[in-house]
Amino acid sequence: MGPAVLNGGLAMFLTFVPLVASTTIGYRRLFKVFLLGLASGIYYSVVFLPVALGCFGGGGGGGGFNGVAPLEEAGPSGSVGESIKVVVRPASEDATTKDDRPNRQ
Repeated sequence: MGPAVLNGGLAMFLTFVPLVASTTIGYRRLFKVFLLGLASGIYYSVVFLPVALGCFGGGGGGGGFNGVAPLEEAGPSGSVGESIKVVVRPASEDATTKDDRPNRQ
């Protein structure tokens, strides 16, 4: 994921380069603001978040993503949800199955 983020950051930086050549102070300040936002975004996505998630993020419970067991913890048939039962009930007597829309021919 790091190379993709760096590639996107470089592409974004290249869009801001023309602002450097501007003689107007407003455009130079705009370039500084964009550059600061871009640099902080790249830092957080490449350095800070991976380190923080490595130290404090998941990886401990063995539950996998959202509590779903990984494939190596699955049952013999490879299916994780073997204990799920589907109950289908027949429609009640008062339920209408008739189409109430007007008949257009």
